[in-house]
Amino acid sequence: MNSPRVSAAEQIIRRNAMVFMDVSALMEVSWTGIANVTANMARELYRQLPDNSYFFSRGTVIDPRALVTAIESAPGCYLEVLLENGHAQLGGIGDFIGLAPVSIGIFPNIKTAHRTFDVEAVVLHDLSAMLMPELHQDWAAHVHTKAMLKDVNSSEVVCCVSAATRADAITYLGVKPENTIVSHLGVCPPPEGQDALPRQNFAIVLGTIEPRKNLRLVAEFMLSRPGLARQLAMVFVGRRGWGADFDEVFGDLLTSSPWKDRMYFTDFVGENEKWALMRSARFAIFPSLFEGFGLPVLECMAAGCPVIASRSSSLVEFELPEPMYFDPFSLADFSRAFRHIETMPADEYTRLAGELRGRAGSFTWELCFSRLLEATVARLPVQ
Repeated sequence: MNSPRVSAAEQIIRRNAMVFMDVSALMEVSWTGIANVTANMARELYRQLPDNSYFFSRGTVIDPRALVTAIESAPGCYLEVLLENGHAQLGGIGDFIGLAPVSIGIFPNIKTAHRTFDVEAVVLHDLSAMLMPELHQDWAAHVHTKAMLKDVNSSEVVCCVSAATRADAITYLGVKPENTIVSHLGVCPPPEGQDALPRQNFAIVLGTIEPRKNLRLVAEFMLSRPGLARQLAMVFVGRRGWGADFDEVFGDLLTSSPWKDRMYFTDFVGENEKWALMRSARFAIFPSLFEGFGLPVLECMAAGCPVIASRSSSLVEFELPEPMYFDPFSLADFSRAFRHIETMPADEYTRLAGELRGRAGSFTWELCFSRLLEATVARLPVQ
């Protein structure tokens, strides 16, 4: 008779192992992308292993109570302020590692320590800095490429957020297939109380203002369809990044076209505001040239907001209906996908929104982190 399977969390508890997670990304003022991934992974670690989890930044172990408060109540610079004032520090990493029979280090982003723990796992998001350096600032492409090479070579587990990223890691970084896993990111349920928000005549365009997000394609489309402004507004949601700013990308559209009073740039918005926009938009547009995962697409799906997206990199793994994908380098193909969603009959739209919500439900943070934890525990030294 087979013995019952022991979960990764239970194995850690039985071995009295210490799991350390780098939460340096949470020192950002505005949490997007990597910071949100880090926050959700930290929440899962603490939920599953409250007595075996340790969080650190810049070599300092953080009081988990301060971390939980930062995640649940006060995202942004709250945690960094506490650390700077000495109110959340428990000591250095070395002081704790020495107490552990065995230690695990988990890095949701670029590693800040190497060969420090018995087993180390790094989350690899994408290789755009290496494969498409023109979409990054020169210094950033160099720094991130160098860091990726060092990180994967010093980790027992390379956790890739998509099958596309895993394939790139094996091909271009030389990572051994047996050292990699795919663990899709998760999505939190929409905030309560937003179910009754009515759909309105605006489209939402998600993404930081930077070259990789390909907003020039949207601007080109809007120039080709000035009459559409009478029927639809465009709302751009994302913080300012680098490269051409919003006014430069959209130029005359902001001053001398029918669109000038029908387009809005929100800059960074908090989670509740972002979800409210997704729940009330008619549909969403995600024209990115390259993604490691594409969390905004998944969030739109969870919000029941149909989204047209680039047919590139990891985005095809969401398995949207084929007509909702477009070539990010083709105005004609983007126009085709836009017309498809714009003219979709009401009954088809309602059915699609329900299907997308259902599909998004299979992407959970619990499953994401559990896969990572299981792969990492499997590499622990034999007792």
